Amino acid sequence: MRLSPGQQAVRLFLVALALRLVWVVAAGVLGVEQASDAGWYHARAVEIALGNGYAISGHPTAYWPVGWPGLLGVLYAVFGSAQVVGTLANAAFGALSAPLTFALAQRLGQNNRAGWIAGLLIALHPNHVVYAALLMAEPTALLLLLGGLLLLWRAVERGPVWAVAAGVLIGALALVKPQYVTLAGCWLLAADCRRGEKGGMWGRRLGILAIAGVAASVVCAPWIARNAQLYSAAPVLSNNDGVNLWFGNNPRATGAYISDSLVDRAYALPGENEYEQNLRARTLALDYIRARPLEAVGRVPLKLWYLWRADAEGFTLALRGLPEGSGAASAVGIAKYIAQGWWLLFVGAFIWSAIPRFTGRTARQRWSWVPLVAVGIVSLWGVLWFGDGRFHYPAIPFMAVAIGGRAAARSKG
Repeated sequence: MRLSPGQQAVRLFLVALALRLVWVVAAGVLGVEQASDAGWYHARAVEIALGNGYAISGHPTAYWPVGWPGLLGVLYAVFGSAQVVGTLANAAFGALSAPLTFALAQRLGQNNRAGWIAGLLIALHPNHVVYAALLMAEPTALLLLLGGLLLLWRAVERGPVWAVAAGVLIGALALVKPQYVTLAGCWLLAADCRRGEKGGMWGRRLGILAIAGVAASVVCAPWIARNAQLYSAAPVLSNNDGVNLWFGNNPRATGAYISDSLVDRAYALPGENEYEQNLRARTLALDYIRARPLEAVGRVPLKLWYLWRADAEGFTLALRGLPEGSGAASAVGIAKYIAQGWWLLFVGAFIWSAIPRFTGRTARQRWSWVPLVAVGIVSLWGVLWFGDGRFHYPAIPFMAVAIGGRAAARSKG
């Protein structure tokens, strides 16, 4: 019996959720602790749940946007501050990315088979599964991004109310991962990807985008107002963009993330607040790029290498939360190598799916360049800051859409 698109989406969600819940339970049994950024988010969420606001040791912070720790804090206030509350939420949010990827592929390629393949790839993707047991912001941000894109398309057909809904999600996305908002451009660039949409649709789409932008601004306004009062500057979504720019563009930079005492002391001067330090870091990075442009440009290939070479940072974070040399750490380490093997196959399949785009054999598949645009936008993040596997997290669904589209076309042929 042929399943309807809705039934296929539900099945994808259930498969994705089951895998993520299994890992959440396994991580709990193994004793994985929240390390690095995940531990920071957890600590801030606990403070929010206790009514102490978004703060570090009593001092208000905006180092990262409030979206994810704020949501986590609300969950802690309602259900208790146990880490499992957050990991279960992350499992559900991550699982929803599978049916949303199915819907994205279906929307772009008008092909249920392509959608099923793309959604299944996301459901099974090892690194995304492992993120379920980590209190990281990526699963929530990806959910908001995909949901916002799909609502923007619905707004073209159904009217401005849907544009407002899309704007609410995009505004929430800006409060979780501001850089992800740039991927919303894939929607506008895909204006003619569906049959029957003529050039006149561009005007309507720009209007929809304007309405969504106003709604997103309203969502962000309280946070921006809070930071304007705190730092006497606006608009401020976070205080880490300049710091990241400095980490990737300084005399000791390697192309990957680097933060040592010499790099940190250059911008983190005593007595200055987060905003002032972030501003100083941005200024130092821009001065360095202007003074040594060839050196900065020459580091770009290394940045791209570190950005795309691996997709197992979730396993790395899990290992940081385990005692070194333990049996649990060894098991997770083996799984990390298996996940890297999956990634190499995944990247190979994406390249295979992209080849026809450049040979002219798929001129009618206008949607097929949209995943390439997404990969290009994410690559620009690495070029601007530094290369890190976490940065390419939101590109995975778009890559899966390309793979699903090519595989479905091959099965028809």
